[in-house]
Amino acid sequence: MPDRRLLYCNLVVPKNKQGIEDYEYCLETENIMSINFPSEEVACFYENDFDGYLNLTFGMFIGECEPDVVPNAHLKDFKSFVEPYKDKMPVFYNALCLAIEYDTELGIEI
Repeated sequence: MPDRRLLYCNLVVPKNKQGIEDYEYCLETENIMSINFPSEEVACFYENDFDGYLNLTFGMFIGECEPDVVPNAHLKDFKSFVEPYKDKMPVFYNALCLAIEYDTELGIEI
């Protein structure tokens, strides 16, 4: 049986400031992109200690009860950490780049 934390995972990229607010209130609107986070990429996320990096660097605990958000202020630093894995995690990397482009944040729902 597959690891339950690898099922039903999403990445969320608000398209604008209204999208950030919509996401905070768990609204599904046209201001939010919800992207399936493929299980093989979630496995890579854990195997390469992305959760540990986010915990140590930004105080985020990925996979706890609620979705986690990488705030705008940390996106570029996090991108530097993710860069070497972009070929193994193209969906994750592209979502991160979109969050930077939209000047918003990246929701990680694991």
